[in-house]
Amino acid sequence: MSESVIVEAPPATETAPVKGMKKNGKQWHDNKGPFRPKAGQTSWEKRSEERKALAAVKAKEKELKEEKESERQRRVEAIKTKRAAKEERERFAKMEEKMHKRRVERLKRREKRNKMLKRHAAKEAMQSAIQIQPPTSFGDLLRQARGSRDTSPSHSRRESVAPGQADGSVNGKEESTPGITIPPRRPLRQADVELEAKRVEARERDLRAVLQSLSDQSLKTSRRLDDTYYSILEKVSVLRQTIGTLQELSGLTRELHDNFESDTTELVEDVTGQVEAFDGFKAQQEQVSGLEERIRAGKEKADALTARLERAKERVDARAKSEAQWQAKNTHRVRIFWAIVAFVATLILALVLFRPAQPTHRVPEPQSTLDPATREAILNADIPNIAKEAIIRPLTSTANHVVETIDLHLVLEDDERLRGFDEL
Repeated sequence: MSESVIVEAPPATETAPVKGMKKNGKQWHDNKGPFRPKAGQTSWEKRSEERKALAAVKAKEKELKEEKESERQRRVEAIKTKRAAKEERERFAKMEEKMHKRRVERLKRREKRNKMLKRHAAKEAMQSAIQIQPPTSFGDLLRQARGSRDTSPSHSRRESVAPGQADGSVNGKEESTPGITIPPRRPLRQADVELEAKRVEARERDLRAVLQSLSDQSLKTSRRLDDTYYSILEKVSVLRQTIGTLQELSGLTRELHDNFESDTTELVEDVTGQVEAFDGFKAQQEQVSGLEERIRAGKEKADALTARLERAKERVDARAKSEAQWQAKNTHRVRIFWAIVAFVATLILALVLFRPAQPTHRVPEPQSTLDPATREAILNADIPNIAKEAIIRPLTSTANHVVETIDLHLVLEDDERLRGFDEL
């Protein structure tokens, strides 16, 4: 029970915070916040600004470096592209020249081979046509085989060579066996010539077929060799480009390593300089103590200004009250004054409206006291005209002056009444 009482009951010394409210309950103002000087920046803010500026400078340097690197890469790529195009043109030129040389050599070989085949075919045809009997010696057979270079089936060659060999063997046997008579040579017939011509044509056809197959095979082989050579050249060019790219990559890696080392060294020096610049945080402690003193002085000044403000508020309240009282009195007086003025104006207006008419004043015209004889004598006298007029005029002017004075007096009375009415 005692604990609950202690918790709930507020201490006697505590008072509610005073609000900036006037005694009449108007113009409610909250309490002012504490005075916090913000004129200058603290050391931390200055360091933050310096860091931001340094970061902006580094970002700008990095951007410039990247732009320079991209420009260099673009130039390198342009040079590489130009070099690759040049190498490709040179390679195609070399390939074209080589293929042209090969084609020319192939055509020359084909022409030479055709000439040789034609020459050998004609030679063999002439030999077969002129020859009365087939060759009987082994040397003739070898020369015939070497000259023909036949690749036809063996049965066709055996048919053409067998009679000679048989005759040769018979002749040899006949020569080797004494006492044997040699039969006479039979004459060459047209059927034998035609048969030999047919055999020669068959051999030529076989030779042409074999040569055609050889040429086709050689063309296929040369084409395959060209394709292999081109593929090898392409792979070599790709390998060269790869090697160049690797060399460039190694150079870029080396440059990146150097830049990284320089940046790290600069960063370490910067951090070391900042740490050394702190000097045990003495400057910061002095700044903090100076700020505390300034805050304390500002608080005292704020309290003094608050007290002056309270006094000024009290004076303003008193002044407002006196002003309100004076305003009420003045309003009452003005109302009384205007009531009196309205009454007087109404009274004057009634007098003006209901006043009886005044009688008309008739002023008798004064008679001139000078008789005509005197008047004529004055006019005929030897005196200046001004004196004559002064003697004759006074009487008439006096009468006119009397009438004008009476009228002016009446007009002035009316004007004074109207002026008073206008003033009211």
